[in-house]
Amino acid sequence: MESTDIIAVADCDSFFVSCEQNERPELWGKPVCVMGNNDRCIVARSAEAKKAGVRMGMPYFMAIKEFPNVIYLSGHMDLYKRKSKEVMGTLRNYIPEMEQYSIDEAFLNFKGLRKLYQKDYYEIGQFLRTEIKEKTGIPVSIGISTSKTLAKIASYQAKKSQERVYMLCALSHTELAKTKLEDVWGIGRRLAPKLNQYGITNALELVETSDEWLIKKLGKRGLELKQELLGNYVYKINPNPSLPKSIQKTSTFPDFTSDKNYIKNALHHHIHSACKKLRITEYPDVTLQCSTVEIILKTKDFLYFSQKTDLKFPTNWELDIIDAIDKMFEEIYNPEIIYRASGIVLKRFKITAFTVFLRR
Repeated sequence: MESTDIIAVADCDSFFVSCEQNERPELWGKPVCVMGNNDRCIVARSAEAKKAGVRMGMPYFMAIKEFPNVIYLSGHMDLYKRKSKEVMGTLRNYIPEMEQYSIDEAFLNFKGLRKLYQKDYYEIGQFLRTEIKEKTGIPVSIGISTSKTLAKIASYQAKKSQERVYMLCALSHTELAKTKLEDVWGIGRRLAPKLNQYGITNALELVETSDEWLIKKLGKRGLELKQELLGNYVYKINPNPSLPKSIQKTSTFPDFTSDKNYIKNALHHHIHSACKKLRITEYPDVTLQCSTVEIILKTKDFLYFSQKTDLKFPTNWELDIIDAIDKMFEEIYNPEIIYRASGIVLKRFKITAFTVFLRR
C-alpha cells in the first residue's frame, strides 16, 4: 500500500473561453476573449489572446481598439456552471479524495492510485487529462507534487508544457530563488508586500528564514507555508470546505495613484479573485452566493473609505457584482486624492442547496 500522499491540481485551461470554444469548435486556436460587466471588460482570454497582449480586466473599448482582430464574446454563466459540473464529475469518477477549489480547479490526492490503475503518477495525470477532454471537451493542465503549494507551482509549469502535465518532486535552490512570493499559492499579492518589507522577495528566502521568525511575524501560517514549499503535505485536501463568513481581496498599489481606470481595473481583478474563491463550494448540488458587497479605498495618508450595498439578488458571478462595485466606486472616488490600496469584500452568503453535505 502506498504511504505517501501525492497531491495534484487539475486546472481547466482558459475555462470560460474553453467552454465557448467547446460550443463553437471553429473558435479553437483563435484569439478569443470573454467579456463581463455588461460587455465592458475582459474576464477571460484564450492562449492566443494572451499571446497577442490582451490584459485581464482590460476595458472592452480599449481592447477593441488595440486588438481589433481578437474575437470578443459575452459571458454565459449557465454554460460555465454546466461544464464545471461535467469536469468535476469526471474527476470524482476516478479520484476518491478530491477537493474542488473553484469553478475550474480541483486538488486531488493520488495516494494508492498507482496500484489501482497500474500507472505511475505522471501517467495518471495524462489519463485524467485525456478522459476529461474526451468526456467534456474541456482541456485541463495537471500539476503533481507532494504538497498543495508545490502542486500549484507544478500546474503553472504544466500550462507551459506541450504535454500539459508536469510532475515536481521538489524545488531546487535555483528554482526556489526564481519563484517570486506573489506567485506562491497562499501568499499572493496581499502577503507578499509584507514579507518584502523584511527583505524576503522569493521562495528561497522564505524557506531559509527561521521557524521562530516566521511564527513571530506571520503566526502558524508562516511556518505552514515554509513546510509546504519544502514539499511537506500540510494543507490537507478537504472534500467539504467550511463556509466563510466573508471573502476579502485587497492589494497595495506598486505606486500611489489617482488614476481612475487603474484603480477600477484593480477592483475588477479583486472581484474576479473573490468570486473564484466564493465558488469554492460549487459542487453539483451546492451553490454559495453573496448578498452584500463592499468597496474599500485607502489613501496614501492611510485614510480609509468604504461603502457597501445589498444586491438585488444573491450571486457568485462577476458580471452581477461588478455593476454594484462600479456604482459605489463612482460615489466615493475623488480625483484629487492619491490612493495607496483598494479592495472588495463579499458578505452575507446564501446556500441554495445542501444535498452534498447530507450525503457525505
